[in-house]
Amino acid sequence: MRGGKNNRLPVPRPFWQTWKRAGFEQSTHCNRAFARIFKMTNQPYAIALAAWTVDHAVLSQIRFTVFVQEQGVPQELETDVADADPSKVVHVAAHNAAGELIGTARMLLEQPMPRIGRMAVLRDWRGSGVGKAMLEFLCAHAKQLGYQQIRLNSQTHATPFYYKQGFLSYGTEFAEAGIPHLEMRRAL
Repeated sequence: MRGGKNNRLPVPRPFWQTWKRAGFEQSTHCNRAFARIFKMTNQPYAIALAAWTVDHAVLSQIRFTVFVQEQGVPQELETDVADADPSKVVHVAAHNAAGELIGTARMLLEQPMPRIGRMAVLRDWRGSGVGKAMLEFLCAHAKQLGYQQIRLNSQTHATPFYYKQGFLSYGTEFAEAGIPHLEMRRAL
């Protein structure tokens, strides 16, 4: 079995190039597309762009499970109007080999730098590289859009994960939805 630290499978970089080679730009419901990705990468999951207008029910369910049920975030704080505006946000979805959604994240297309948020991975898939793959996918997409830096608000307990991905803390700790956070930034 391939793998590095803890025998985890390596994450292809950048993942969006693999997706484009398979001939799919923005689809989360095409099982054939995911079958091709799994065959090409030998990964147990695939990352792709998602359209909120099509996929909002499943993306919302993952976010509800992680943020509202597990972390106690009030449901009214979990969603906002930015989710539905494709000119202001990019959504990604992670699917397993069976085509089931296992993670999601979004990137707000703000100026002068976009902001990644709502990173949510189902508990059984945490530590398998899904979060890292979604993060790399969004960073590559931001670079492709012409951005030179990217930022996110990390829950303080998750900052070591983001440090490993090249993000650095910026500013002081603050509370968001009652949870301590740090702003973090990374050059692209």
